[in-house]
Amino acid sequence: AIITGDDVRHINKVLRLHPDDEIILFDVLGNEYLSRIINIGKTVIETRILEKYKANRESPVKITLLQALTKGDKMDLIVQKATELGVQNIVPLVTEHSDVKKTRKIDRWQKIADESVKQCARNISPKIHDEENFEHAVNKYRSNLNILFFEKNKENNLKNLQEQNLQPGTITIVINLGPRILRTETASISSLAIIQYLFGGI
Repeated sequence: AIITGDDVRHINKVLRLHPDDEIILFDVLGNEYLSRIINIGKTVIETRILEKYKANRESPVKITLLQALTKGDKMDLIVQKATELGVQNIVPLVTEHSDVKKTRKIDRWQKIADESVKQCARNISPKIHDEENFEHAVNKYRSNLNILFFEKNKENNLKNLQEQNLQPGTITIVINLGPRILRTETASISSLAIIQYLFGGI
């Protein structure tokens, strides 16, 4: 197997591997490959595949995150942590309270997700979708369980979900806050962690 691109730098500078070291490679189909490094160059690394096997490190529940667009680099953190927490789809959401109405950062966020997958040893990168408006997205990405976090809600909370003994195969989470108590990145990360605790692999 030939390794190129950013992975070469990661292996050289971060992992600091050498010829004859073993490394686990993976593809987007859930396959892993135990490999031995043969040669390390500045732009190309050659490996020999020793063993191929299936590995499933994905959450048993498929989660889609509809995240209101934010200013600055907050979305970078949200994408990174959502990937670590097992999200399958991330949809930047344009809402009335969104700080940003249009983005050109989809490719950047996909790259962040791909890098985060390596750090947390997932098999599959989440898909970063193009931005959608609120009304269209909540209909397009409906799941078995749909959760909207809204600061004015006083009746329902995540504890109610636990008491209902639900077993949803798919979940859509909408982070759509206006004047809010939690910062949007805090709301996303904390809610995903709780949902994974209730229904997923944490």
